[in-house]
Amino acid sequence: MARNFAAACCLALLCACSSPSAGVPAAGIAAMVDGRPIGLRQLEYYYDLVMLGSMSDNATLSRLASGYGEALTELIVEELALRDLEKAGHPVSEQDVETALAALRRDYPGDSFEKMLAEEAIDPALLRGRLRGRAAMEKLASVILRPGVSISAEEAQGYYRANAAVFGRPAKLRLTEQRAATKEEAKKIQDGGRKPASGEAAQAREIVAVEDKLPAEWREAVKKLKTGETSPPIPDKPGYVVLTLVERVAAKPADPVQAYPRVEAALLDVKLRQAFTQWLEDDLAKAVITVNPAISLATAKEAAQGAAGADQNAARETTTPAPEPVRDDAVARSDEDKSSEELAREAGK
Repeated sequence: MARNFAAACCLALLCACSSPSAGVPAAGIAAMVDGRPIGLRQLEYYYDLVMLGSMSDNATLSRLASGYGEALTELIVEELALRDLEKAGHPVSEQDVETALAALRRDYPGDSFEKMLAEEAIDPALLRGRLRGRAAMEKLASVILRPGVSISAEEAQGYYRANAAVFGRPAKLRLTEQRAATKEEAKKIQDGGRKPASGEAAQAREIVAVEDKLPAEWREAVKKLKTGETSPPIPDKPGYVVLTLVERVAAKPADPVQAYPRVEAALLDVKLRQAFTQWLEDDLAKAVITVNPAISLATAKEAAQGAAGADQNAARETTTPAPEPVRDDAVARSDEDKSSEELAREAGK
């Protein structure tokens, strides 16, 4: 949530930086949030761990500057969350941090976790800080935002009617995918219909996929096929692929009763986003935020401009949310699917 609404925080930083009465953070401090420090090492660690990992090798200077702005604004939002949780009597405890740390350790026998941290040059103290910030955002949603959100049966029904296609089963294609090393071998597969070519030149498998999820070249190749027809060879490194349409499976609306848990979850996500936006606006209006002049204002401006686009997209998502339909070939990896090393490097995203 913090990343989606970073623009507002960046703009607040600009105001704070330009205020002569705000004061200047001490050396080694990136920013102060109502007197609470965010260290430069903390900012550099978060930037290196999270932001650089999402950039290409040829990232522009402005993109790098924007990354620092985004990193700082997310740390500020986390600091606001930590402060509000303490005021509400629900601080992020050492036990919360230990629990998160234990989840990272579970795949590492003996002292291999510590060795991994050393090899990756991850400071354990800074890692604990990242886990604390991550826990703060999760706790903010569950302890402060969630109690103020309610969903009536009428709201859920209206939301389902407005987004029925999203919750139903999308139209799918059942295809036979056959691969060949050369275009000539692929052409033989096409001429032979569904029968794979002999030898090791071709490999066949059946797939079921939502048409919109197929690669663009595949979608174009199959959109006019009739059942049993085979596509021309499609370049697909390291060779070619030929697709045969086995069946078009029509879309099917979801049963309202069966879909209700997903409808409620999607609507809850919309309302939590709205609650977060309001919480952030209220906190920024009251907070005193100062930024070290060593951090360029241009950095914050870059982040504000980039995050503004993300904010507009997020606003559109609140009117038409995107609970994903049933996915076939592509399944996003959950935290449970990732290694502890990946989670350690991504902590705080």
